[in-house]
Amino acid sequence: MLLSVISVVGWVGVSVMSAPVDALSQEEWLATFVRFVDWPVPPTDNILSVCQPLDAPPLLLQSVQVRGLTMRAVQVATPQDLSRCHVFSAFAMKESEWAPWLATLNKQPILVVGLGARFCELGGAICLVKADPSGLEKYQLNLDSLSRTGLRVRSQLLRSPRQRDPLVE
Repeated sequence: MLLSVISVVGWVGVSVMSAPVDALSQEEWLATFVRFVDWPVPPTDNILSVCQPLDAPPLLLQSVQVRGLTMRAVQVATPQDLSRCHVFSAFAMKESEWAPWLATLNKQPILVVGLGARFCELGGAICLVKADPSGLEKYQLNLDSLSRTGLRVRSQLLRSPRQRDPLVE
């Protein structure tokens, strides 16, 4: 995964990173974010559950290894089923569907990833933004949301990388 044209801009509670449009798949973005987030309690059995709503297209994460953890895609029916999740992918959700999920997710140590700046404004932790007129794909970090859930972001996710593969530990 080659990311060129990287820049970081920060403002209150949000950090932005840019990369060429469609440079990474949703699964690659999720694996990248997981690489730089620490949970208050490490996942048991080295399994990291990435949950998503039942009606979302299945993520191709089975057996993907990140930092010694095996990622596993899990589909959940309701926000009450989130207790077994470490990451929640809202990539396939519409804005009108976010509210009940975010209300539950903001109370648990779950990394919440979705699309659009508005997702971060409403409580998402990391948001992919593709609407940039320059043709760049960006992500935003909602530092307030991450702090509330007890998740810690490693500094590599916040600063401008210098290597060819910029998000490698």
